[in-house]
Amino acid sequence: MAKRFDLGAYAYAHRGLWAAGGPVENSLTAFQRAADKGFGIELDVRPGQDGVPIVFHDSLLDRMTGSSGLVAQRDAAALIQIPLTDSQDTIPTLSDVLGALPTTCPILCELKIDGETDARIFAQAVGAMLDRYSGPAAAMSFSEAAFAALPKSLMRGQLIAPSSMVGAQAVRNLIERSYIARADYIACHVSDAELVSDTKAEDLPLAVWTVTDRELHDRVSSVSNAVIFEHYDPR
Repeated sequence: MAKRFDLGAYAYAHRGLWAAGGPVENSLTAFQRAADKGFGIELDVRPGQDGVPIVFHDSLLDRMTGSSGLVAQRDAAALIQIPLTDSQDTIPTLSDVLGALPTTCPILCELKIDGETDARIFAQAVGAMLDRYSGPAAAMSFSEAAFAALPKSLMRGQLIAPSSMVGAQAVRNLIERSYIARADYIACHVSDAELVSDTKAEDLPLAVWTVTDRELHDRVSSVSNAVIFEHYDPR
């Protein structure tokens, strides 16, 4: 069973520790590099055509591979053969990542719910897989339906869409619902760090994404528990 952990004890490499000319995002190499340096990792999962959780951010293959089309229109056996652009890595499954990482590495796993994905079924599949991981792991999603379907034995986070997209009142309403639903933590865009910090209950931990430099890190660290970062060393 996945271990519960102190969200604020780590900084989390956004889609692994990737960089231009180096490991690419959401690759096994980027995840292993983050783990080797003592960071936690944040990753994205979405279902292949057969429902297998695939570690890939976009709904389309085009940006990160030489292929095109929807991830959801290919099964896992086909997807894991596709190389990531400018990389020796191929698209991994969540099972691949969990099997490759040391069980000391904390994972924040974001469930991507779009297209025709059944939030409940996919959350149950991912939750069961994470529950078999013997290290620290948590799941999170923008989808409240996915959040609700995750096993309560697992640390669960509610992702909050930026107020610039949904409005400040919608953000406040979701924070209130997250507290009622007993979220273990919430996560917001860096632009909303102060808004969310001022709104949430004191005992509801907050993670902030995506922090891209040391100055921004220092500014949001005073109002958040954990930082999801890329392209700098938070230490």
